[in-house]
Amino acid sequence: MYRLRQYQGRFRHRWTPHRPPPGHPILGDTVYGAKKPVAGLTGQCLHAVGLRFIHPRTGEPVELWCDLPEAFQTQLRKLENRG
Repeated sequence: MYRLRQYQGRFRHRWTPHRPPPGHPILGDTVYGAKKPVAGLTGQCLHAVGLRFIHPRTGEPVELWCDLPEAFQTQLRKLENRG
């Protein structure tokens, strides 16, 4: 897992080009990583566990947190069992 921070700018399509160095692709990334899809995974294994931002109308800080999706947890268990 990696901790990524985006301080400004748009979110769409911004993470993959700034991913970790070659040899450490995002699981399920068929552009920069493995060219074959991962069985049981639809798309990239990329998830925001938490987001923090200032609400544009109220100016108050907002924090949102979310557990990893079950499909991601399944893939992590598979990887852990391989090692």
